Parts: sequence; C-alpha cells; structure tokens
Amino acid sequence: VFLIENSLPYHKTSIFRREPEKVRLCVKEFKKICGEVGFWFSTMGHGGTLLFMDEMDRELYTPIEGVDGKTSGHGYCLFDEKFRKDLGDGIKKMAEFGPDIMMLDDDFRMVIRPGRGCVCPLHVAEFNRRTGKNFTKDELREFIINNPRSEITDAYYEMQKDSLVNAAREFRAAVDEIDPSIQ
Repeated sequence: VFLIENSLPYHKTSIFRREPEKVRLCVKEFKKICGEVGFWFSTMGHGGTLLFMDEMDRELYTPIEGVDGKTSGHGYCLFDEKFRKDLGDGIKKMAEFGPDIMMLDDDFRMVIRPGRGCVCPLHVAEFNRRTGKNFTKDELREFIINNPRSEITDAYYEMQKDSLVNAAREFRAAVDEIDPSIQ
C-alpha cells in the first residue's frame, strides 16, 4: 500500500513533521495488514499554487521558468541549492519512518510546468558555463524555440536531464543514510 500525503516533504505542513506518531502508527498497521508499505510523494510541484502555501513559501525557492516565458506558480528549480537541500531533508525525514519503498510523484520532471525545461537565472548561468556561451534568458528561450534540433539545444536538454539525475542521486544518498534497503 502507498500512503500519500497532501503537502510536500519539505514543507512545514507535512504530516511527517506535524504528526509523526500518526505516520508511525499507519506504517506499523499497514505493514501488519499488507506487508509492504510505501510513501508516494510530490517533489518539485506541479505548477499551480497549492492552497496550504502562503506568499512567503513561494519566495523561499527559485521557481521554474519555462521556455514559453511563464513562471511556475509552484514548481521549484533543482539547481536551487536551498530547495534541493530542503527537499532532500524532507525525503530523509520520511525514510526515518521505515517505509519499504518511496516513490517520487510525476512532478519530478522538467516539462509541462510551465514547459520545456527551465531557463531561470540558475539554469542560464549553468548553461553558459557548460557551453562557453553568453546567452541571456530571452536569447536562450528564443534559440530553443526556433532551433528544436541543434548542438546548443541538445546541450540545453542534457543540462535539464542532469538536474534531475543529480538531484535523484542526492535523494537516494539521503535515504541511504537512514536505510539503504528502502527501494
């Protein structure tokens, strides 16, 4: 059985932080009944602002900025070290409850919210560092839109992939600190 929580692992409203005794009880009882218990949780956000968040929450982290020029109402950039650390700490906290498996929701992606990756200042700086170019955010957006297949575009998408893969490795390491047997 997968247990799903309405807030986010890094957020102060998370049941893992507010009511740890309830989580422990659920894990214990469901393991008796079902054998295997997992946590299924949101990570980067789906794009829309969530009801439990206030304005200050949205100012804590760098939002994802899409190639289409839109900024996510709730979807944070994995190149934001504070966000990645807080999310990793939340995942580590969840591992302390002893689930058998932890599943990241499909919001762990660089598409849709608002779309085609991220061109926030952190991603643009990393892109320019990797390629030796000096694109502005608007120049990079325009290039990606107008050149769907090119060496530059491939480097852009490789960087998007790397942000996910590197974050996933960090989250795995955080879980391993608690219990490497958790899937």
